[in-house]
This record gives sequence, C-alpha cells and structure tokens, in this order.
Amino acid sequence: MCEMHNEFKLLRVTNRGSNSFETVTNQQFAVNIPADLRKPNKNILVEVVDGCMSIDSTLTNKFEDLEEVGVDCNICSGSYDAEAPNGFNCGNLSRLFNVNLNNFHTAGKNVTFYKSSNNQFFISSLPEKLIFTRMETTTSTGTAKPADATYFSGKYISFTLKLSYYDK
Repeated sequence: MCEMHNEFKLLRVTNRGSNSFETVTNQQFAVNIPADLRKPNKNILVEVVDGCMSIDSTLTNKFEDLEEVGVDCNICSGSYDAEAPNGFNCGNLSRLFNVNLNNFHTAGKNVTFYKSSNNQFFISSLPEKLIFTRMETTTSTGTAKPADATYFSGKYISFTLKLSYYDK
C-alpha cells in the first residue's frame, strides 16, 4: 500500500515589518514570498488558516454603511468569482478572506475583525510577490471594491496561509 506524503508550509503575512511594502497608500501592500515556497512541478493547495484586520469605527457615518470588509490578493486568480460589478460574466477570484459586518455595527475606537470565510483553492505556482488589498462592500455600492483608506489609516492586516504541495 502506498502512503500519501503531503508536504506543507505556513506563511504568515502582515502589512507590518521590513518585508512589507505599501504600494497604494493605506490600501495595497506587497510582501516577498520566500524562494523555498515556490516549488516547481507542484500544485499548491492554499488554505487561509486565520486572518484579521483592524478598522477605526469612530467614523460612524461611514462605518454604518459597511456590509463586508476583507482582503483580496493576486494568488487565487486561477478560480472564478460570480460577484461582478456589471455585466454577466464571472471574474477572476481574488478574495482571500472576508468579514461580514451585517450584525456588527457598534462604534468603538479600534475594532479588530477576524475572518468569517473558510477559503481554500488550488494554484499551480506562487508569484515572487504576494500583493494584497483591503476591500469593502457598502450598502450604497452593493459589490466589493477597494476599501476607503479613511477607515484603515495605518491599521493592521494579518493572515496565515497553509501551503500544501502535491505533484503535478
């Protein structure tokens, strides 16, 4: 009987530290992915183990309009997302995790939210840089868009990815 060997690594990503580069002010960040994680001839199952982000909810007039916040990134584009701002075609999946705020409208200075989605997806390779962006869905727009930097000025984003490697 053949034993299945599943190698995995964890990658913790944050918008703080010397490996994090702010590419769009208070909105988009990039980190270098270690070369040891970019294995040739492997399919990679990416699982979002945990994720959190901080928001300033003292902006109550804007905070009350938020339905969802989350993180989009450049590694899950091999899959599809049916949420489209216009038209009838699905777009590339970019959502890493999201936090549903429909039942959380209490103002307080800083609030930290933890992921409510349980995302996992296969990719065929990792890029050199992981680019991640804050996203939001508001009652006025109804669909996801890059987050208003006003809420998140200098605030924290962190998530951990479990990368499981499989032969192609």
